[in-house]
Parts: sequence; C-alpha cells; structure tokens
Amino acid sequence: MESIKPQAKTSAEEKLRRYCQWTSLHGFNFLTFPSQTFTQTLFWILIIVASITGAFFVVSANIKDFAESSVSYDLETPLQPLNDVFFPSLVLCNMNQLRSSFVWAVVNDLTMEMENITYVEVHQLLEKTFVKVSSKRCD
Repeated sequence: MESIKPQAKTSAEEKLRRYCQWTSLHGFNFLTFPSQTFTQTLFWILIIVASITGAFFVVSANIKDFAESSVSYDLETPLQPLNDVFFPSLVLCNMNQLRSSFVWAVVNDLTMEMENITYVEVHQLLEKTFVKVSSKRCD
C-alpha cells in the first residue's frame, strides 16, 4: 500500500498564477500568458488596477449617497371625515330593465287568468308595456 504524501506547499507566486488562470474576472488570465511581452503584461496590470479603482469610487459614492439620504414619511391618522376620503368614480349599471321577481309575478298572474298563454306572448306583453325599445344599439 502506497503512503499518501502531503502536497508540497506552493509559493504565493504559484497561487497567484493559478488564481489568474482560473478566475472568471476579466483581464486576470491575460497576466499569465507565457508569450506576452513585459509591455503587454504591464498594460493588463494597469487596466485591472484602473478597473478596481473605478469600481471603488463608484461603490464609495453610492455608499456616501445612501448614508446622506434621509427617509421621508407622512403619518396620517386613520380617523378622517368622509369628505376627505377619496372614493374612485365607479358606476355599476344594471342592464336588466325589469326585476326577475316582477316578471315572475306578472307571469304567474297571467297564467292564473289565462291558461293558454305562451312564453312569447308574455315576453311581447312585457316588452310593449314596460321596456322602452330603442333603435340605437347599446354597447
């Protein structure tokens, strides 16, 4: 059975190189390309430092704005006169011009008086007597 050897400690430079190769932060992987010149590496270092500096200033400005802002609120009593309460303008219209109880009362009275009356005749009677017929279409 083989003995398990502990891995040798890696140097800080090797850890940084591995981090730069595997991180998802843009720009860091360009620092580890072996074919890059010193000028290209320096360019990417300056870009990364400028990005971190810009992010720091944006975050610090937002934190400063948040710390300096105040919360504004109005506390009103729930007990107000009804004249001050806003009610929305809402109108519900019943499109039925006759109540069903009235129609059934008329039908029952007519059927008691006349045995051979039909539904169509009752409908025509109610329409002629109680419902205003208009030629305009109501939408």
